[in-house]
Amino acid sequence: MISYTLEKGPGISLYESLCENLRRDISLGVLKPGQKLPSKREFARQLGVSVITVERAFEQLQAEGYVRSRPRQGFFVCEIPARLSVTLPYAPASAGAPAFGGQQNDCPVRFDMVAPAMPQGSFPAKVWARLGRDALLDPAPWQQKSAPGQGMPELREAIASLVRTSRGVVCTPEQVVVGAGSQHLYQLCSLLFESGWTIGIEDPGYPRLADTYRGLGYSVAGLPVDDQGMILQGLASCGAQVVHVSPSHHFPSGAVMPVARRMELLSWAAEKPGRLIVEDDYDCEFRLSGRPIPSLQSIDSAGSVIYMNTFSKTLAPWIRIAYMILPAGLVEEYRRRAGFVLSTVSALDQVVLARFIRDGHYDRHVNRMRTRYRSVRDALLGSLEAHAPSAQAMGALRVRHEDAGLFFLMEFEGANLTDVRETLKAKGVRVACLSEYAIASLTCPDALVINYSGLLPEQSNQVACLIWEAIQES
Repeated sequence: MISYTLEKGPGISLYESLCENLRRDISLGVLKPGQKLPSKREFARQLGVSVITVERAFEQLQAEGYVRSRPRQGFFVCEIPARLSVTLPYAPASAGAPAFGGQQNDCPVRFDMVAPAMPQGSFPAKVWARLGRDALLDPAPWQQKSAPGQGMPELREAIASLVRTSRGVVCTPEQVVVGAGSQHLYQLCSLLFESGWTIGIEDPGYPRLADTYRGLGYSVAGLPVDDQGMILQGLASCGAQVVHVSPSHHFPSGAVMPVARRMELLSWAAEKPGRLIVEDDYDCEFRLSGRPIPSLQSIDSAGSVIYMNTFSKTLAPWIRIAYMILPAGLVEEYRRRAGFVLSTVSALDQVVLARFIRDGHYDRHVNRMRTRYRSVRDALLGSLEAHAPSAQAMGALRVRHEDAGLFFLMEFEGANLTDVRETLKAKGVRVACLSEYAIASLTCPDALVINYSGLLPEQSNQVACLIWEAIQES
């Protein structure tokens, strides 16, 4: 019998406590691969908790890849590779589609479901303005000098605290590097790479990432993606020394990498000195079901993961502030190679953001936006079902990865999705096809990528009707 003593604690619920206990026992092999877990009712009775508590824990662990569900049989433990226990010093090897939001559209756009956007009025402007005014009137020493190259100490300290509580990332402020947007961080990160290296990236993936690395002189190898994220079998043959991956929410497929594949990726990095993984956690805050998936960095014991995230997705696209967290063993090497780089974000913006995080405004804003996005997503999916021309048409529609973030994939059996996209374009609805994000070759079925971040709930009926009209006309 599996039995735990579950207690609520500050910031942790009963189902999260149950998740932690099950994760630990699965990782340590106490619960064996293939072992059947008790039924939800039986487990709830054993633990003295509600069935909903057990159900939420099972759903979260299934999303993370620790357990799997078999129809009418229950939940079973997945096979998880052993966690690494080595620490590798940094030893560099010897030197030896349209961009996101860049698709052209000659027709007037009524609903843009390609470019990332924030709903009008969602930015906490009054709070931001008050903090900015207070910072300007504060006779602090920071106003007398330029911001340090890695970022203002106040902001780096706030970020270190934020990621510790929200993503399980353990770091010091000295490991944090602040930059003006993700693309700038890609360039800073590449200062740790050697000339001639090959970088493995997800395919389909973010075209600007491939363009940036190629522009910096590196070879790029596109590694195919399935419903569990990047497929790792091609890593050995492509000769990559670095892998850039978004395991908690792949763009543009929406796939979430399970823990077994994450362990496999960490094992690859540990096989040879100098191998690195760049974890791009670009919209981890907006997982709409269960808790956010733990970061890859949080289970990296070899010091091979460079963690990267941005505030542009959570606050506003025009806030060009992003950050990366270096492994502790790479901090001095980074300073040696990048010590000449000046800060690219104004000191005022950094101080305001630090206070915004420190005073709890950021967490409250993210919670409000998560609720808002969930209502938009639910309204759009509900409208698609309500306005389906027939039960047969609804049966041919498939929505995938709708819980992982601010977009989902939509497939329709028998429809040419390129034609559907063009018909929608003529109706003023801008969408993209998955195939448009191919880096080298596309190995997964095509789908429409529906980004609803800029949509209002009351617009969902109109958009759903236009989608069905386009499907019928194509």
